[in-house]
Amino acid sequence: MPDETTPKGDTAVVSESQAAGTEAEAKAKAAEAATDDAAPTSLLGEEPEAGAEDKPTDTGKAKEADKAERPEADPYAKLAKPTTFPVTDQDWESFKGVAKELKLTPEAAAKLVTWQEALSTQQAAAMAAETQKMLVNRQAALKAQPAFKEDFGYAKAALRQYGQEAFSRLVGGPLGDDPAVFAFLAWVGRQLGEDRPVGGTQGGKTVRDPAKLLYPSMSE
Repeated sequence: MPDETTPKGDTAVVSESQAAGTEAEAKAKAAEAATDDAAPTSLLGEEPEAGAEDKPTDTGKAKEADKAERPEADPYAKLAKPTTFPVTDQDWESFKGVAKELKLTPEAAAKLVTWQEALSTQQAAAMAAETQKMLVNRQAALKAQPAFKEDFGYAKAALRQYGQEAFSRLVGGPLGDDPAVFAFLAWVGRQLGEDRPVGGTQGGKTVRDPAKLLYPSMSE
């Protein structure tokens, strides 16, 4: 039975009010849902797509790009230069480039340097022995000449009187034992005389100018 205490008009008002409230609540929920869909979402907040974990990644390419950007360390940075023969910086860098091209380890490159040092030492010793042998033969040939003692005195006199320090040091080495150089110095000593002054006269005789003796074509 209907409640006789409630008027029929009031019942209609309550029903309409309840319907309006339900409709307003539905609209509010729809608006909230629309707002959630429109709000920006961070990458960490996104839900993974279906099958996303199965997609291949570009991790390998990223590592290769990072490696290409970073300069490669010099594997031969601690490799010591040879000490038995001179090597320029340019030649040394060229050697390291060849070692890198051949893919030599730093240890293998060091062994190659050591071998080259030993080889250069042997070559230098062999050349020194050959030079010494040549000098001994030259000196023996000069001493075997009949006029060696006399020519030796004249050559020494020419050096004492006119030999500058650099020239004396030059002929004091292997060059001085060259037969042609020795003969030239002996000839100069003979022409000038050990005790004769340069220019002027001695014993009524005119002493010839050394420059004219050494360079006759220029004094004409």
